[in-house]
Amino acid sequence: SKPWLTQIKKWAARLLQCKELVEQALNDGSYRLILGHARLCLMLGDHYYSSKAADQKWKSDVKLFANTDFSTKQLKQKLDEHLVGVARNGIRTAHLLPAFEREPPGARDIPALKKLSPKGYKWQDKAVIEVSKWQTAGAEKQGFFAVNMASTGCGKTFANAKVMQALSSDGKSLRFSLALGLRTLTLQTGDEYRERVGLDNSELAVLIGSRAVMELHQQSKQDEKDESYERGGSLSQEALLDEDIDYDSTIPQEGLATVLTCDRDKKFLYAPVLTCTIDHLMAATETKRGGRYILPTLRLMSSDLVIDEVDDFSGCDLVAIGRLVHLAGMLGRK
Repeated sequence: SKPWLTQIKKWAARLLQCKELVEQALNDGSYRLILGHARLCLMLGDHYYSSKAADQKWKSDVKLFANTDFSTKQLKQKLDEHLVGVARNGIRTAHLLPAFEREPPGARDIPALKKLSPKGYKWQDKAVIEVSKWQTAGAEKQGFFAVNMASTGCGKTFANAKVMQALSSDGKSLRFSLALGLRTLTLQTGDEYRERVGLDNSELAVLIGSRAVMELHQQSKQDEKDESYERGGSLSQEALLDEDIDYDSTIPQEGLATVLTCDRDKKFLYAPVLTCTIDHLMAATETKRGGRYILPTLRLMSSDLVIDEVDDFSGCDLVAIGRLVHLAGMLGRK
C-alpha cells in the first residue's frame, strides 16, 4: 500500500529526529507517561475512525479489510485506509490533549461553599484556611494528597467540597470526581450535593452501573417525599434520574468533544463534578482489554479526585486504589 508506506516513512523520519528526546524520556522515567498518552491517542483515533463509513475515494489494491459494517454485515474499511485514518486522528487527538486538561468547565460561584460552617463544623473552615495558605505559598506546582479522617456525621462530604474548591487554580471553582464504593450511596451523595452544596444538573453528573439500582433509589426517595410533594403541589415532579448518567448542560462542539461519538461519553468528561462508583474510574488503571480505560483516563487528566468511604474496601481493593491514586498524581491531579 503506497499511502501506508508513505506515512510509515514520514513518521519514522520524525522519530529519528527526536532521538535525543527519546533518550531523555527513557532516562528520567517520563516515558511511562508518554507511552500512556500515546496509547490513549491511538485508541481514541481507532475508536473515532472505526465509527465512520469507508472512504469511497480511497484507492488501493489491498484486499485486506479492517472491520465490518454491523448494520449491513458487509466489509467496511480497507486495512491500509483504516491504519492511515487511525494514525491521522490519533495525531489530532494528541494535539488536543494538552488543551483538554484546561478546557472542561468547573462549577463557579457556589453560595453554600462561600458561607462559614456552623458551630460544630468549624474544622471545615480551618482546613480550607490551611489549604489556601499552602496554595498561596506556591504549592500549586506540587502534588497534593490528603486523608480526611473526620468521624461519621462530622461533615466530611461537605468539607471535601470546600477543600477541593480551595485547591482549584482560582480558589473559587469546583472540578473533581467523587468516587464511592456503595452504589446507592452514589445517588445519595448526588442528592446531598444538589441540595446542600447547591449544585444543579448542569454542574453535577451522577453515574452508576445499574438502571435498576437508580429506579430503586428514586422510588425510595419518592416514598419519603410524597407527602411534602403533595403539600407543595408537586406530585408530577419528574424523577431525578432517568438514565444511567444524569447531567444536563451544553457540551462544547470543539476540542476533544469532536473525537467522541457518544453524548453520554461527553457528559462523563465535561461535567464539573462527577459522582460515580469507583469501578468507573478504576478502569483507567486496567489497560489490558479494549478501550474501557479511555474515558476514566481522560476524566482523571482533567479533574481532581476524591475517594469517599474508603473503609468500604478490603485490603486487596486498597492495592488497586493505590494504583488509581498513583495514576492521578502522575497526571498532575490532586
